Amino acid sequence: MPELDRAASLTPNNAEAQVRLGEAYLNLNQDEKAMQSFDEATRISASAGIWNGIAYQLALKKVHPDLPRRYAESAVTTTAAVLRNVTLDQPSKHDLTLVSSIAAYWDTLGWVEFVTGHPDKALKYCLAGWQAGQRANIADHLGQIYEKQGNKKDAIRFYALSLNARRPDPETRSRLGALAGGDDEVNALIAKYRDELPQSLYVKVANTTKQYGKADFLLLLSGGSGGESSTENTKFVSGKDNMKDFTDVRKARYTQEIPDDTPVKLLRRGTLTCSEGSSECTLQLALPEDVKSAD
Repeated sequence: MPELDRAASLTPNNAEAQVRLGEAYLNLNQDEKAMQSFDEATRISASAGIWNGIAYQLALKKVHPDLPRRYAESAVTTTAAVLRNVTLDQPSKHDLTLVSSIAAYWDTLGWVEFVTGHPDKALKYCLAGWQAGQRANIADHLGQIYEKQGNKKDAIRFYALSLNARRPDPETRSRLGALAGGDDEVNALIAKYRDELPQSLYVKVANTTKQYGKADFLLLLSGGSGGESSTENTKFVSGKDNMKDFTDVRKARYTQEIPDDTPVKLLRRGTLTCSEGSSECTLQLALPEDVKSAD
């Protein structure tokens, strides 16, 4: 607490420092001071990232239920509004960063719904966030949601996926162990689902034009009807010249659900591989946070 208080004093215009200060106050059960720090953070920066950070901390502590929902919804709608303007004419790395952001914001809104007793609503937001970003904490949330619903099979699966993703929470292993048994069972489940993460990024693409080679493409997925997304547009980035007019990549089915009716566009990048003689190609999607450049 003293270090965070000092940091906030030394950087009075740092909204993130105020969020961390508020988090510490929450952990010390000093609710009034926590809210003062959060209010100061939003005064400094009324932005999606700050709203999301506050919403997540309040949801974890299960306090002020209406406030985290309002902040989380604001983070989602604000980011979705920016993403609606994305085109493939001038794509940027920032557009991909926003995909990672909205994945986190969907997860936060889902977690708010979960802690306020709405697991069905929670599921659709967290699932969309997982599909867009594959973050360990989102898979852990999905595991807890499925466990709450009595779906032990999917709970185990997502706990195992979380432990195979980057930067897993150590508590996830305990949750998996409570459902599956001892360390041997946990290790076996982690191994069982190890290949699912990379495999879920592979999309089968028909090759009706009989073009062969390897190329990178940008995809613009869109949606807003509370269901699966559709491919609005694709763009050749680099690779063999004969792949520039490969149209089948646009017709493929991409697993990305849109959790509500808020219109949104998601920029993704992938590498298409078409082996000679095969009637089917494989597109390997990259996680948004791994893409170094959009062009």
